[in-house]
Amino acid sequence: MAAELIWALEALDDIDAMARYIARDSAVYARRVVLEMLELGELFLTQPLNRS
Repeated sequence: MAAELIWALEALDDIDAMARYIARDSAVYARRVVLEMLELGELFLTQPLNRS
């Protein structure tokens, strides 16, 4: 069974707000930050926190 990441609307709103804030200085960096956040979210599906 494949796992699926479901983003909360509040989390997506926060990411959007961060992107708009960063884009005031650099649209390039705003896009980069958003992509990194989304990629890190997907990483949880393959490498969740291991508490041993």
